[in-house]
Amino acid sequence: MTRCSKDENRQQTEVLKPDAQQLMEKITTFRNKAEIVRANPHLKSGELMEREEARWSIETLFNVSYAFPEETYGKTVTDTSIVFLPVNTLGQACIEDVVTLYDQILAQVTQFYLGHNFEAKGFLLLQLKTGETHDNKLEVIVVAVTGEKRDRITDPEINYGPFYEGDNWFFGYGWGKCDRTISGNDAAEVLQETIHASMIAWPEPPQGFRWVTANPFEIELFGNEYMQNGAYLTFYVENFTEDDKCLDYTEMNFHYYGEEQVIYHRVPQFHPNFPAFNTVEDWVFLNCDFEGKEEVINNIRVIRHENLLKYAQRFLVPVSEIPLPVELSNEQ
Repeated sequence: MTRCSKDENRQQTEVLKPDAQQLMEKITTFRNKAEIVRANPHLKSGELMEREEARWSIETLFNVSYAFPEETYGKTVTDTSIVFLPVNTLGQACIEDVVTLYDQILAQVTQFYLGHNFEAKGFLLLQLKTGETHDNKLEVIVVAVTGEKRDRITDPEINYGPFYEGDNWFFGYGWGKCDRTISGNDAAEVLQETIHASMIAWPEPPQGFRWVTANPFEIELFGNEYMQNGAYLTFYVENFTEDDKCLDYTEMNFHYYGEEQVIYHRVPQFHPNFPAFNTVEDWVFLNCDFEGKEEVINNIRVIRHENLLKYAQRFLVPVSEIPLPVELSNEQ
Protein backbone atom coordinates (compact mmCIF):
# COMPACT_ATOMS: atom_id res chain seq x y z
CA MET A 1 0.00 0.00 0.00
CA THR A 2 3.04 2.27 0.21
CA ARG A 3 6.58 2.36 -1.13
CA CYS A 4 9.58 2.18 1.19
CA SER A 5 10.62 5.67 2.22
CA LYS A 6 12.47 7.34 5.06
CA ASP A 7 10.33 10.44 4.62
CA GLU A 8 7.36 9.93 6.98
CA ASN A 9 5.46 12.87 5.55
CA ARG A 10 5.77 11.43 2.07
CA GLN A 11 4.63 8.02 3.34
CA GLN A 12 1.59 9.56 5.00
CA THR A 13 0.69 11.41 1.80
CA GLU A 14 0.92 8.20 -0.20
CA VAL A 15 -1.20 6.12 2.20
CA LEU A 16 -3.79 8.63 3.37
CA LYS A 17 -6.65 8.73 0.90
CA PRO A 18 -8.81 11.86 0.47
CA ASP A 19 -11.85 10.30 2.16
CA ALA A 20 -9.70 9.18 5.10
CA GLN A 21 -8.22 12.69 5.36
CA GLN A 22 -11.72 14.17 5.50
CA LEU A 23 -12.82 11.60 8.09
CA MET A 24 -9.77 12.30 10.25
CA GLU A 25 -10.35 16.05 10.15
CA LYS A 26 -14.00 15.68 11.18
CA ILE A 27 -13.10 13.38 14.07
CA THR A 28 -10.30 15.57 15.39
CA THR A 29 -12.39 18.73 15.05
CA PHE A 30 -15.18 17.29 17.18
CA ARG A 31 -12.71 15.78 19.65
CA ASN A 32 -10.97 19.13 20.10
CA LYS A 33 -14.26 20.97 20.59
CA ALA A 34 -15.32 18.41 23.19
CA GLU A 35 -12.09 18.94 25.10
CA ILE A 36 -12.67 22.70 25.13
CA VAL A 37 -16.25 22.25 26.38
CA ARG A 38 -15.14 19.96 29.21
CA ALA A 39 -12.33 22.35 30.18
CA ASN A 40 -14.75 25.30 30.31
CA PRO A 41 -18.01 23.93 31.77
CA HIS A 42 -19.46 27.37 32.59
CA LEU A 43 -18.95 28.88 29.13
CA LYS A 44 -21.57 28.66 26.39
CA SER A 45 -20.20 29.04 22.88
CA GLY A 46 -23.57 29.24 21.16
CA GLU A 47 -22.33 26.82 18.49
CA LEU A 48 -25.04 24.62 16.99
CA MET A 49 -24.76 21.22 15.31
CA GLU A 50 -27.23 19.61 12.95
CA ARG A 51 -28.81 16.47 14.42
CA GLU A 52 -27.16 14.11 11.92
CA GLU A 53 -23.76 15.74 12.43
CA ALA A 54 -24.16 15.33 16.20
CA ARG A 55 -25.19 11.66 15.89
CA TRP A 56 -22.34 10.87 13.50
CA SER A 57 -19.73 12.70 15.58
CA ILE A 58 -20.61 10.89 18.81
CA GLU A 59 -20.78 7.47 17.13
CA THR A 60 -17.57 7.83 15.15
CA LEU A 61 -15.40 9.34 17.90
CA PHE A 62 -16.62 6.65 20.30
CA ASN A 63 -15.77 3.81 17.92
CA VAL A 64 -12.29 5.06 17.04
CA SER A 65 -11.60 5.61 20.76
CA TYR A 66 -12.94 2.37 22.30
CA ALA A 67 -13.83 -0.24 19.67
CA PHE A 68 -11.67 -3.20 18.63
CA PRO A 69 -13.46 -4.53 15.52
CA GLU A 70 -10.33 -6.22 14.18
CA GLU A 71 -10.25 -8.70 17.09
CA THR A 72 -11.63 -12.24 16.75
CA TYR A 73 -14.84 -12.92 18.66
CA GLY A 74 -17.24 -15.82 19.05
CA LYS A 75 -20.31 -14.92 21.01
CA THR A 76 -21.48 -11.31 20.84
CA VAL A 77 -24.07 -9.53 22.95
CA THR A 78 -26.02 -6.46 21.87
CA ASP A 79 -27.25 -3.95 24.46
CA THR A 80 -29.72 -1.22 23.61
CA SER A 81 -31.04 1.88 25.35
CA ILE A 82 -32.61 5.23 24.55
CA VAL A 83 -31.15 8.62 25.44
CA PHE A 84 -32.27 12.12 24.53
CA LEU A 85 -30.55 15.12 22.98
CA PRO A 86 -32.04 18.62 23.49
CA VAL A 87 -32.66 20.32 20.12
CA ASN A 88 -34.22 23.55 18.92
CA THR A 89 -37.20 23.84 16.59
CA LEU A 90 -34.87 23.38 13.60
CA GLY A 91 -33.48 20.12 15.00
CA GLN A 92 -30.13 21.66 15.95
CA ALA A 93 -28.25 20.96 19.18
CA CYS A 94 -25.84 23.06 21.24
CA ILE A 95 -22.31 21.69 21.18
CA GLU A 96 -22.37 21.58 25.00
CA ASP A 97 -25.42 19.27 24.96
CA VAL A 98 -23.78 17.06 22.33
CA VAL A 99 -20.69 16.63 24.50
CA THR A 100 -22.86 15.93 27.55
CA LEU A 101 -24.68 13.23 25.59
CA TYR A 102 -21.35 11.72 24.47
CA ASP A 103 -20.24 11.44 28.10
CA GLN A 104 -23.61 9.98 29.10
CA ILE A 105 -23.36 7.33 26.39
CA LEU A 106 -19.77 6.56 27.40
CA ALA A 107 -20.82 5.95 31.02
CA GLN A 108 -23.80 3.84 29.98
CA VAL A 109 -21.96 1.68 27.44
CA THR A 110 -19.10 1.17 29.89
CA GLN A 111 -21.60 -0.26 32.37
CA PHE A 112 -22.99 -2.56 29.66
CA TYR A 113 -19.46 -3.69 28.86
CA LEU A 114 -18.43 -4.32 32.45
CA GLY A 115 -21.63 -6.28 33.06
CA HIS A 116 -20.72 -9.06 30.61
CA ASN A 117 -18.82 -11.85 32.33
CA PHE A 118 -16.78 -13.09 29.42
CA GLU A 119 -13.36 -14.45 30.34
CA ALA A 120 -11.85 -12.26 27.63
CA LYS A 121 -13.86 -9.57 25.90
CA GLY A 122 -13.65 -6.56 23.66
CA PHE A 123 -15.95 -3.77 22.59
CA LEU A 124 -16.94 -4.23 18.96
CA LEU A 125 -19.29 -1.48 17.85
CA LEU A 126 -21.43 1.49 18.87
CA GLN A 127 -24.27 2.35 16.53
CA LEU A 128 -26.57 5.33 17.10
CA LYS A 129 -29.95 5.76 15.43
CA THR A 130 -32.15 8.85 15.72
CA GLY A 131 -35.87 8.57 16.36
CA GLU A 132 -38.66 11.05 16.93
CA THR A 133 -38.50 14.46 18.58
CA HIS A 134 -40.87 15.37 21.42
CA ASP A 135 -40.76 18.49 23.54
CA ASN A 136 -37.52 19.57 21.85
CA LYS A 137 -35.79 16.32 22.76
CA LEU A 138 -34.43 14.06 20.04
CA GLU A 139 -34.64 10.34 20.72
CA VAL A 140 -31.29 8.60 20.21
CA ILE A 141 -31.24 4.80 20.17
CA VAL A 142 -27.98 3.33 21.47
CA VAL A 143 -26.87 -0.06 20.10
CA ALA A 144 -23.68 -1.41 21.73
CA VAL A 145 -22.06 -4.72 20.76
CA THR A 146 -19.61 -6.53 23.07
CA GLY A 147 -17.80 -9.68 21.97
CA GLU A 148 -16.16 -12.65 23.66
CA LYS A 149 -12.61 -12.97 22.34
CA ARG A 150 -11.47 -16.35 21.04
CA ASP A 151 -8.88 -17.88 18.74
CA ARG A 152 -9.54 -17.49 15.04
CA ILE A 153 -10.86 -20.55 13.20
CA THR A 154 -8.99 -21.43 10.02
CA ASP A 155 -11.44 -22.75 7.45
CA PRO A 156 -10.93 -26.48 6.92
CA GLU A 157 -11.41 -28.12 3.56
CA ILE A 158 -15.09 -27.85 2.65
CA ASN A 159 -17.24 -30.82 3.77
CA TYR A 160 -14.70 -31.63 6.49
CA GLY A 161 -15.69 -29.07 9.09
CA PRO A 162 -15.99 -26.93 11.08
CA PHE A 163 -18.89 -29.20 12.14
CA TYR A 164 -18.41 -32.93 12.57
CA GLU A 165 -20.48 -35.99 13.37
CA GLY A 166 -22.63 -35.29 16.39
CA ASP A 167 -22.82 -31.52 15.74
CA ASN A 168 -26.56 -31.74 15.06
CA TRP A 169 -28.61 -28.77 16.27
CA PHE A 170 -32.23 -27.69 16.41
CA PHE A 171 -32.75 -24.70 14.13
CA GLY A 172 -33.69 -22.13 16.80
CA TYR A 173 -35.34 -21.11 20.07
CA GLY A 174 -32.38 -22.29 22.17
CA TRP A 175 -33.56 -25.88 21.89
CA GLY A 176 -30.03 -27.27 21.98
CA LYS A 177 -28.81 -30.36 20.12
CA CYS A 178 -31.03 -32.77 18.27
CA ASP A 179 -30.27 -35.50 20.82
CA ARG A 180 -32.15 -33.31 23.34
CA THR A 181 -28.97 -32.12 25.02
CA ILE A 182 -30.00 -28.86 26.65
CA SER A 183 -27.35 -26.20 26.18
CA GLY A 184 -29.23 -22.94 25.64
CA ASN A 185 -27.74 -22.79 22.13
CA ASP A 186 -29.27 -23.69 18.79
CA ALA A 187 -28.20 -23.95 15.15
CA ALA A 188 -28.60 -20.21 14.54
CA GLU A 189 -26.52 -19.27 17.59
CA VAL A 190 -23.78 -21.83 16.88
CA LEU A 191 -23.53 -20.78 13.22
CA GLN A 192 -23.35 -17.15 14.30
CA GLU A 193 -20.51 -17.77 16.76
CA THR A 194 -18.56 -19.91 14.29
CA ILE A 195 -18.80 -17.29 11.55
CA HIS A 196 -17.59 -14.63 13.99
CA ALA A 197 -14.61 -16.77 14.94
CA SER A 198 -13.64 -17.36 11.30
CA MET A 199 -14.02 -13.79 10.05
CA ILE A 200 -11.45 -12.68 7.49
CA ALA A 201 -8.39 -11.25 9.27
CA TRP A 202 -7.71 -7.56 8.72
CA PRO A 203 -4.53 -6.69 6.79
CA GLU A 204 -1.66 -5.30 8.81
CA PRO A 205 -1.68 -1.49 8.54
CA PRO A 206 1.47 0.32 7.37
CA GLN A 207 3.82 1.52 10.09
CA GLY A 208 2.41 4.55 11.91
CA PHE A 209 -1.15 3.89 10.74
CA ARG A 210 -4.24 2.17 12.12
CA TRP A 211 -7.57 1.01 10.78
CA VAL A 212 -10.73 2.79 11.90
CA THR A 213 -14.35 2.14 11.00
CA ALA A 214 -17.14 4.63 10.42
CA ASN A 215 -20.66 4.81 9.04
CA PRO A 216 -21.86 1.37 10.17
CA PHE A 217 -24.87 0.02 8.34
CA GLU A 218 -27.16 -3.00 8.57
CA ILE A 219 -28.48 -5.47 6.01
CA GLU A 220 -31.52 -7.52 7.03
CA LEU A 221 -32.17 -10.83 5.27
CA PHE A 222 -35.35 -12.83 5.44
CA GLY A 223 -33.48 -16.05 4.64
CA ASN A 224 -34.67 -16.92 1.12
CA GLU A 225 -32.77 -14.28 -0.85
CA TYR A 226 -29.89 -16.39 -2.19
CA MET A 227 -29.69 -19.93 -3.55
CA GLN A 228 -27.08 -22.31 -4.92
CA ASN A 229 -27.95 -25.39 -6.97
CA GLY A 230 -31.57 -25.11 -5.88
CA ALA A 231 -30.80 -24.86 -2.14
CA TYR A 232 -31.10 -21.80 0.09
CA LEU A 233 -27.68 -20.68 1.37
CA THR A 234 -29.34 -19.37 4.52
CA PHE A 235 -31.51 -21.89 6.38
CA TYR A 236 -35.06 -21.61 5.01
CA VAL A 237 -37.62 -24.43 4.71
CA GLU A 238 -41.23 -24.22 3.54
CA ASN A 239 -43.90 -26.79 4.51
CA PHE A 240 -41.42 -28.32 6.92
CA THR A 241 -41.58 -31.58 8.84
CA GLU A 242 -40.30 -32.15 12.37
CA ASP A 243 -37.16 -33.71 10.90
CA ASP A 244 -36.42 -30.44 9.08
CA LYS A 245 -36.06 -28.69 12.43
CA CYS A 246 -32.83 -30.59 13.08
CA LEU A 247 -29.74 -29.49 11.15
CA ASP A 248 -27.31 -32.39 11.12
CA TYR A 249 -23.60 -31.67 10.86
CA THR A 250 -23.61 -31.81 7.05
CA GLU A 251 -26.38 -29.19 6.94
CA MET A 252 -24.56 -27.09 9.52
CA ASN A 253 -21.49 -27.11 7.27
CA PHE A 254 -23.56 -26.26 4.20
CA HIS A 255 -25.16 -23.25 5.87
CA TYR A 256 -21.86 -22.18 7.46
CA TYR A 257 -20.23 -21.93 4.03
CA GLY A 258 -23.48 -20.59 2.59
CA GLU A 259 -23.61 -17.78 5.14
CA GLU A 260 -19.97 -16.92 4.42
CA GLN A 261 -20.80 -16.64 0.73
CA VAL A 262 -23.84 -14.49 1.50
CA ILE A 263 -21.92 -12.18 3.85
CA TYR A 264 -18.76 -11.63 1.83
CA HIS A 265 -19.95 -12.03 -1.77
CA ARG A 266 -23.68 -12.16 -2.45
CA VAL A 267 -24.75 -9.22 -0.26
CA PRO A 268 -21.90 -6.84 -1.27
CA GLN A 269 -22.43 -7.62 -4.96
CA PHE A 270 -26.17 -7.94 -5.24
CA HIS A 271 -28.10 -6.52 -2.29
CA PRO A 272 -29.78 -3.23 -3.29
CA ASN A 273 -29.11 -1.60 0.08
CA PHE A 274 -25.37 -2.30 0.12
CA PRO A 275 -23.45 0.96 -0.60
CA ALA A 276 -21.30 1.20 -3.69
CA PHE A 277 -17.64 1.15 -2.60
CA ASN A 278 -14.57 1.53 -4.79
CA THR A 279 -12.74 -1.58 -3.54
CA VAL A 280 -13.17 -4.41 -1.07
CA GLU A 281 -10.76 -2.57 1.26
CA ASP A 282 -13.34 0.20 1.69
CA TRP A 283 -15.81 -1.92 3.68
CA VAL A 284 -15.62 -4.57 6.36
CA PHE A 285 -18.03 -7.10 7.89
CA LEU A 286 -18.35 -6.60 11.66
CA ASN A 287 -21.10 -8.71 13.18
CA CYS A 288 -24.02 -11.01 12.45
CA ASP A 289 -27.11 -11.91 14.43
CA PHE A 290 -29.01 -15.04 13.37
CA GLU A 291 -32.38 -15.94 14.85
CA GLY A 292 -34.32 -19.13 14.17
CA LYS A 293 -38.02 -18.50 13.56
CA GLU A 294 -41.13 -20.59 12.89
CA GLU A 295 -43.87 -18.67 11.07
CA VAL A 296 -46.84 -18.86 8.74
CA ILE A 297 -46.22 -16.65 5.70
CA ASN A 298 -48.85 -16.38 2.97
CA ASN A 299 -50.50 -19.50 4.42
CA ILE A 300 -47.21 -21.41 4.13
CA ARG A 301 -45.52 -22.83 7.24
CA VAL A 302 -41.87 -21.73 7.28
CA ILE A 303 -38.83 -22.25 9.48
CA ARG A 304 -35.87 -19.98 8.77
CA HIS A 305 -32.83 -18.10 10.05
CA GLU A 306 -33.40 -14.37 10.00
CA ASN A 307 -30.13 -12.49 9.42
CA LEU A 308 -29.06 -9.08 10.67
CA LEU A 309 -25.63 -8.28 9.22
CA LYS A 310 -23.56 -5.29 10.32
CA TYR A 311 -20.91 -3.73 8.08
CA ALA A 312 -18.96 -0.45 8.12
CA GLN A 313 -16.59 1.60 6.03
CA ARG A 314 -12.92 1.09 6.84
CA PHE A 315 -10.18 3.72 6.65
CA LEU A 316 -6.43 3.98 7.24
CA VAL A 317 -5.44 6.96 9.39
CA PRO A 318 -2.18 7.97 11.12
CA VAL A 319 -1.88 7.04 14.78
CA SER A 320 -0.37 10.46 15.43
CA GLU A 321 -3.78 11.99 14.68
CA ILE A 322 -6.14 9.22 15.81
CA PRO A 323 -4.45 7.28 18.65
CA LEU A 324 -5.05 3.57 19.18
CA PRO A 325 -8.23 2.70 21.10
CA VAL A 326 -8.32 1.95 24.82
CA GLU A 327 -10.38 -0.63 26.70
CA LEU A 328 -13.66 0.63 28.09
CA SER A 329 -12.77 -0.86 31.46
CA ASN A 330 -10.01 1.75 31.70
CA GLU A 331 -12.68 4.47 31.80
CA GLN A 332 -13.79 3.46 35.29
